Amino acid sequence: MNRAVWLGPVLLLLLVGVGMWRVPDPPPSAAGDGTSPRRIISLAPSLTEIVLALERGDRLVGVTRFCAGVDPAVARVGDLRFDLEAILDLDPDRVIAIESRAQADLRRVLASRGIAIDVIPAESVADVRTALRRLGTLLEAADAANAWIDRIDSALEIPADPPISGLFVVERGSMIVAGGGSFIDTMMRAAGIANIYGAENRGYLRVELESVIERDPVIILDASFTEERGQDEFWGRFPSLRAVREGAVRSFPPVLPGVGIPAWVERLREEARARRE
Repeated sequence: MNRAVWLGPVLLLLLVGVGMWRVPDPPPSAAGDGTSPRRIISLAPSLTEIVLALERGDRLVGVTRFCAGVDPAVARVGDLRFDLEAILDLDPDRVIAIESRAQADLRRVLASRGIAIDVIPAESVADVRTALRRLGTLLEAADAANAWIDRIDSALEIPADPPISGLFVVERGSMIVAGGGSFIDTMMRAAGIANIYGAENRGYLRVELESVIERDPVIILDASFTEERGQDEFWGRFPSLRAVREGAVRSFPPVLPGVGIPAWVERLREEARARRE
């Protein structure tokens, strides 16, 4: 029988690598034998991206259906739920997972089966640095990991231009936005965009549209992954927003907390420059 561990009705954002709800205490986890793993299953696209950037993709035997850039021969073990039997059949010597409530039950089951698990945070830029260092050490690629950290830190230098106010929408249907505790907020500041919810010491939060209207951002970056309504139709209902009146609502791809940060910052800078001109 095909048994699976159901993740529940969580936002897809969790599966693209951001742990919106972090587990307060580390879950039970089996210990490795101290050797560098050769058969890895990644349960988060952001971690898969880092493994590939460290040139250790040949060690991946299983990933999620949302992971990109992986050899087609690598097994897909789940999306909104993970197939426990498929994971066990792959005989991994390490599972890497994000630090979120959504995967807590699965991690406990795997640990009870004696599978070594590394639970890695994935919310802030500090978390990204931690993930790179931990995976760099684990995969015998510390030099490559440090090089990526240097690139990220260089990309995040704050520009001299005065910032413009902005909103980064993760999911417009529920109006989930990036707060001050997210890696997105750090990227916005590096691009010269002052997050209107940057004072909120949370990674992501649900807000009311009335609050957005009160704060009236100069630019809105919409990275929604659902099309409950088209972007233009949705935002067109709020012409009082300056960003709507001035055509400054911009589509933005869903972003991962990882090695893509330098490229995402540059794209944000381009958007900010366009608004200043």
